[in-house]
Amino acid sequence: MSLSTLIFGGRKQVSIGALQVDVLESETIEMTSQSTDHAVETGVNISDHFIKNPRKVSATFTISDWHLRQSTVQANRAQAAYELLKLQRELQHTLGMPFSYVSHLEVFPFMHFESISVPRNNSHEALTFDVTMKEITVLLPLGVSIPTELIDVNRVNQLASLVTL
Repeated sequence: MSLSTLIFGGRKQVSIGALQVDVLESETIEMTSQSTDHAVETGVNISDHFIKNPRKVSATFTISDWHLRQSTVQANRAQAAYELLKLQRELQHTLGMPFSYVSHLEVFPFMHFESISVPRNNSHEALTFDVTMKEITVLLPLGVSIPTELIDVNRVNQLASLVTL
């Protein structure tokens, strides 16, 4: 084990919610803010505060049937990853459920998809896709009840096991 690994820790496994990805091809973390403008009596705008905008992450990922960490081939692993990605998007839209994004740099605990782009190519053994995610602020209520008929837990676990094995 190298000294840098002891000091800084090992590289994190990149994941989007339950979906572990093989390759993080590119990642852009956007942190912006804006100033407030208020007109005063003389007609001049003053800017005396800044609003911190939610962080955005744009990234390109690849998942293949060849599991890089275990050096094994899993049939339809890329297809299962695509199905899990669609399921996470549906959970976001129907239940407002955020997901966590783990990059090599940091963990973003509450994210929502802004866009998912899955270009088609000739390879059936790999899935490359672009995602834009936005950080959200979650206000936790005193009690949350999610009807179990809205979540097919067995399907989520089945898809997640195909991708993360």
